[in-house]
Amino acid sequence: EAKRAYMKYVPNGGAVENGKILPEWEGWYDPSSNKITMNFEYDARNPMGAGHTWFHEHGHLVDYSVGRISKDNEFEAALRMDYEHTILRVRRENNIRPWQDMKLVDCMRLEIEKANSTEGALPIVSDLYGAMSSNAFMVRYGHNNAYWAKPGSLTDEAFANFFEAEFSPKEVQERLKDFFPESLEYFKKLLR
Repeated sequence: EAKRAYMKYVPNGGAVENGKILPEWEGWYDPSSNKITMNFEYDARNPMGAGHTWFHEHGHLVDYSVGRISKDNEFEAALRMDYEHTILRVRRENNIRPWQDMKLVDCMRLEIEKANSTEGALPIVSDLYGAMSSNAFMVRYGHNNAYWAKPGSLTDEAFANFFEAEFSPKEVQERLKDFFPESLEYFKKLLR
């Protein structure tokens, strides 16, 4: 479904401008111009996988092109449910009591680090689990808390992250199902 949406809404050659931006900045989508500014050199050697920024930012473009379908309460509920289920599983597997917050943080970060075994999965898991934990569970990749304070930022980024994953190797998609089984299915429903 993501590939169909890409072909339908993304202009031939993409909606990008090779920006003169700082080397550590990957890129961004500007809804007012419907353009993406990005650093092509960085994206070609992106540690999250070549093309990560391209497909992520075009995910934002598709979302805006179809009327911000990411702004969906059920999508957000599915994301939060997946997150809560992972926390419950990690608590159970590691015998973590409710008052053992630091142990939970350590164990969750180790759990999220497991996504690193599949190139391209860790940034997505870290970003979204960071969003839902005030960045306590962020592992190397993610937005800052000021960004997450903006209304709708969780579903905006989840949509773009999941869109990007659709262009990643199958292993990435399979690894993400370990962390987002319900919300990935809901994302696919949004694209239909």
